[in-house]
Parts: sequence; structure tokens; C-alpha cells
Amino acid sequence: MALAVRDQFGTRQQTMRRELGLPDDRPVLMSGHHCEFWHPGILAKWFALQICAHVLEGITTKGAATAWIEVDQDSNAAWQIAYPSAGPARAVWRMPFAAHSNPSPDTPTASLGPVQVAEPDVKALDPAPGYEFAREGLRGIAGALALHQSAPTLAVQVTLARNDLLAWTGPTPTSVHASSLARTTLFGELLERMAGDPRGCVDMLNNAAAAFPEARVRPLEVHGGRTELPLWRLQPGTPRRRVYADELASIPREALAPRALLMTALLRAGACDLFVHGLGGERYDRATDRWIGEWLGWELAPTVMITATRYLPFGVPDVPSPEAIARARWEAWHARTDPGMLGDADAAAQKLDLVRTIELSRDRSGRAALFKDLHALAQAARTGHSARLAELESRAQALRREADIAGVVFDRTWAFPLYPRDAMVSLRDEILGAFSGSEAPSPARPLS
Repeated sequence: MALAVRDQFGTRQQTMRRELGLPDDRPVLMSGHHCEFWHPGILAKWFALQICAHVLEGITTKGAATAWIEVDQDSNAAWQIAYPSAGPARAVWRMPFAAHSNPSPDTPTASLGPVQVAEPDVKALDPAPGYEFAREGLRGIAGALALHQSAPTLAVQVTLARNDLLAWTGPTPTSVHASSLARTTLFGELLERMAGDPRGCVDMLNNAAAAFPEARVRPLEVHGGRTELPLWRLQPGTPRRRVYADELASIPREALAPRALLMTALLRAGACDLFVHGLGGERYDRATDRWIGEWLGWELAPTVMITATRYLPFGVPDVPSPEAIARARWEAWHARTDPGMLGDADAAAQKLDLVRTIELSRDRSGRAALFKDLHALAQAARTGHSARLAELESRAQALRREADIAGVVFDRTWAFPLYPRDAMVSLRDEILGAFSGSEAPSPARPLS
């Protein structure tokens, strides 16, 4: 993996890094995610930060610092931990809150108090050998959370507990909570720019979002004389709220938090020299680059993308993958209209000729007749190859009955503490191997 980071710091970068507790005399490598116990695909970014900093120790004079943006202005049910139960199936451990009942939907972890942790109920776990990893993982999560029940928010509690569980991996990146970005000078400057021309800011953001539909960035609302801004309003114990330009002056600045595009724009403009994204972040930050370039004329710090997939060791043999199940269903469906899937090459060639003739025809009545011939051809193929069609449909039905189990066995989103340690060490070493010239550490030795 080639490493390319900025090597100069301007006033904007120095100010923001000092405000966030980050060094301003060396490169800062950053990544981040929601405040939760992530799946291994997110853990891959954590490893990438540590390894990249480790490699840079031998390249730059002062090495590099690492930081992790804790996306605590977002709503994610961090108090619910899915775990595998008998079947295999999916069960959920729900942690009780110390000060209130379960929160309303869309309530950010920054707006919630800590959870009151007790030993999780693992009776539903299959007692058969092979599920010990899940039992120990849940107990590890509970124990780590219990050590931090005095944290001011659920976001901080989860951050500290997660860091405890990852202490074996090496130096911990500096945590930066997204809800704290409103206190920075750079946030204040961009807030003034938004207030001065909200429509220009939002039009450019929406144009950038439209240019990258694969990012699935929801356009901000502009209607009825109101302009929605790329901000959230946070209040303790309540769901986050959208922010509109006409109400901006009445909201305390400390109650504001940036949305995704604005958040990474702030970080890549002032806090870091390289940002490590997962697949989703890499997609939406293409829109960020376009928006900030057009709105402010800034070039942001570069990004790289890393992702990974790891499955839990269920030891269940011969379970078809979700892709195989979907493929079988597709084949059974399309075989009804595609003779080629039934092994009838002659009928498939006739179908192709008919389709081409229909596409070229401008005679409505002639096209209708050709469509009838097309349907008749497909019906004849189904009749002549009924045994093969029945075989495909039977296979699709058989695989569909295993869809629930396949969805569990091939789920890549289980919390990382549920995985055996050697699976996570293997993931780290695989990432380390992608950095040319790096020597893989032994499983017992963290990066240092």
C-alpha cells in the first residue's frame, strides 16, 4: 500500500489540532465510525491506522499520530448486542439504562447517559461446543462497560469500553467525539459561511450528492422559504433534530453537530492528513470533495479505503451462501422465459432473433405478432424441458428453506469481541501484509 500524506501544516490545521488535543508537528492519520462494538470490517480500519503509523515511524522524522472520530451524533442502537443462539439464529442482548428506559429511535449516543451493566443472559446460547467464543465475547463487553458506568454519555462509555477490549492491538488512537467539533474555530467559520449564504451552501451540496448517486446522500430540503443545513441539533435524552437556516441564530452552538459530509470535511480540512474510510464512507466522501471544492475552493486531505469480511466459526457444514440462494432463485425464474437456461440452444437462438426483430420493427401489429411468437417459443421450451425446469425450481425452493440459517452463518456484522482472538490477529496480519516492506508481528506481540 502506498503511503501519501500531507507534510505541511497551515494555521487552520495547527489551530484545529490543538483544539482537539492532536499534535501539530507530525502527520495525523484518522478514521472512525459509530460509537459501538463494531464488526471486523470496521476493525480493519483501526488496524490500518496502527499499521500505517508503525510503518511511518521509519519514514518520517517524528512518525505519525493516529486519531479516531467517534460518530456520536448519529443514532445507532449501541445498547443492543446481537449474538448467535441455537439454530444457529440471532438473539439480542439489551442493556438497561441507568437513568431512563429504552431511548426513542434516532437518539444519538451523545445524547444518552450510560447503561447499567449486569452479566448478560446467555442461557439462549447453544451449549454445544463452538459457541464459547460468543459467551466470552458478551461477558467481555459487559465487563468493560461496567468499568465505565460513570461516563458522562453512552458514547463515552462505549468508547472507553471498546478501547479496553482493543488494548492488545497496540497504541490506541486519540478519540475525537463528533459532538465536540462544534467547539472548534473551523466549525465556527463554516457556520458563519452557512448563515451568510445558506442557499448557496446547500445547492452546492445537493448538486454534489446528485453527481454521486451511489453515495446515497439524501439531498437537503429547500422549500417553503426554508433551507435545511448539514447540521444536527442534539439535546439530552431526545432524538436529534434537523436544523434550518431560519432557526440557526436561536440554537446554542454547543448543541450543534455536523452531519456526515460536513463532519469529514472538517476533519480532512483541519484535523488530519490522511483519512481511512470503509466502503460507505469512501462513496459519500466523493460528494464531500465535490461540495467543498465548489463551495469553499478547498482541497481536502486524501482518503484511502479498506474493508474486510470475517464470519463467525459456526462449524455448520454445507450451508449455501446468500448469493447462491439468490442465484438459484434467479435461475428458476429466468428459465421460464430463457430456453438457453434449460439447455435448448436452438430455441435460445430463435429467441435472440425474435428479440432483435422486435427491436427493429416499427410496425405495431407486426410487433404484437412477434411477441406472441416469443411467448409461444418460451412455452414450448418449458413443455419440452419440464423435467429440467422442475429441477431448477426444486433446487431454488430447497435453498430458500436455508435462507434464515445462511443469513446468520454468512453475517459479517457481528461485534468483534464475539470472534476468537486468533481470527482478529489473522485479520491484522493480513492488513499488515498489504504494506510493502512491513514485517508481520507475532500473534502475541502488539504493534508498538
